[in-house]
Amino acid sequence: MSKLKLLLSIAVILVGCWFAAKGKTSLFVDSVSIFIVILFAAIYAMAGTLELKDRVNKFGDGAVIGAWLGATIGLVSILSKGQAYWNNPALPELDVYQAFAIVCVCLFWGYFLKFVSYLIAEN
Repeated sequence: MSKLKLLLSIAVILVGCWFAAKGKTSLFVDSVSIFIVILFAAIYAMAGTLELKDRVNKFGDGAVIGAWLGATIGLVSILSKGQAYWNNPALPELDVYQAFAIVCVCLFWGYFLKFVSYLIAEN
């Protein structure tokens, strides 16, 4: 696969996400989620052999691990609030749907980076 096909594949995924979000790309931007995913991906990529292809593949694997750990941290945070989330709808800062959206964004970035690293490693 050439570099043009690689860029086109990534562009198709990004445009698909844009249409799925109905033009509101800010739904997919959460700095804490992105930081957690990239941090775990970078640490995981440093382990192992020095071959570039292996490091790029490990970056993708680490991104998925970081995404699931970030999602677990988010779920624990949501569930630890318990009564405040579920029994008090008058508090807008405790919107459970926004909290679950952040959990999903963390998973999105993990799998997106896994996909991009796979495309890069195999080309």
